[in-house]
Amino acid sequence: MALSNEEILIRARARSKIYRDNNKEKERARHLKYRTENKEILSVKKQIYYEENKDKRKKYSNNYRKEHPAQVTIYNWKKRGVVDTDMEALYDFYISTKKCQICDKVFDNTIKMDTRCLDHSHETGEVRFIVCNYCNLHNLKE
Repeated sequence: MALSNEEILIRARARSKIYRDNNKEKERARHLKYRTENKEILSVKKQIYYEENKDKRKKYSNNYRKEHPAQVTIYNWKKRGVVDTDMEALYDFYISTKKCQICDKVFDNTIKMDTRCLDHSHETGEVRFIVCNYCNLHNLKE
C-alpha cells in the first residue's frame, strides 16, 4: 500500500524531530554557524518581516500589555534599575496602595500629576516609596 504525500511528510517530520532530540549539541552548533555566516541576510529578512507585519505585531503587543500588566510593569521596573527580592509582592503592594505615601493624595489615573509612581534610588535601585507623580518629580531629589 502506497503512502500519501501527507503521510510521507508526517513521517519525515517525526524522523527529523527524533534526530534533533538525539543530537541537540550538534544541531545547536549548526544553527550558530548558520546564523554567524548569514548575519546580514537574516537581518534583512527580519527587517522585511517587521515592515510587513507592523499591524500584527502592534496588535499582539497591545494585547499582551492588557493581559499581563504585572509582567510588563515589573519588566519596566527592572529595565529602569529597580532592585527587590520579590518583584511580584512589590507589584501587589504597588497596586494595593491607594494614597501617596508622602502627601496622602488619592491616586487618580485621569490626572497626570496624581498617577501612582514607584520611587527608587537611582544609585542602588532600592525602592523607597509609592508616591504620586508630583511628589516623585518634586520632593525626592537625589
